[in-house]
This record gives sequence, structure tokens and C-alpha cells, in this order.
Amino acid sequence: METKKVPLGVVIVSIINFLFGFIGLLIGCLSFPSIPSFLAFTTALTLLLSGVGLLLLKRWAWWLAVLGCVASLITYFFVPLQSFPLEIVVLPYLLWKRGVFGIKFKWSKAL
Repeated sequence: METKKVPLGVVIVSIINFLFGFIGLLIGCLSFPSIPSFLAFTTALTLLLSGVGLLLLKRWAWWLAVLGCVASLITYFFVPLQSFPLEIVVLPYLLWKRGVFGIKFKWSKAL
């Protein structure tokens, strides 16, 4: 069985997703039930799961991480928990490293 080496950047993104996911779950559990806290809770769960899967280089984890980044950027406007949304840096990195996860799609030539 062939073992793939996990790039350092993927490890860092995985740790970031795991930490923010864990913190978001705590905040989501402690806050009053509302739409923004539900969005934050759902986003945190997505980030937490993707953080674990990214270390295993799972394709589903890449998709979950991208979804989590997009959802986190949207949630950021409702619940600004941090001064700078790291997803602005993480999302382009994930798109750049998609081949490590076996994600292959070509950009349109019309662009």
C-alpha cells in the first residue's frame, strides 16, 4: 500500500480547521439558539470534520474544507469572532493543492 506524504501546508490547514472547528462548537453550544449561532455551529462542525480528513488526504475532506471556508466567510459577517478571516488565505491554498486530494478539474478557457 502506497503512502502519500501530507504537505506541510495541508497539515497547517488541517490544524487551523480543527482548532477553529473545536472553538466554534464550544461557542455554538454555549450561545443562545439563533440563526447566526446555528450557522456558526454548523460551520464549526464542518471545519472540525474536514480538519481530521485533510490529514488523511481524503477527497471528501477537501470538499468539506472548501465548503467550510465558504460557509465561514459567510458566517463571519454575522458572527465576527476573529479580526482576520483566515479563509481568505486557506481557500486559495486548498484550490491550488486540489491535486493532492485527487481533485481534477480544469479552469474554463473562456476565463
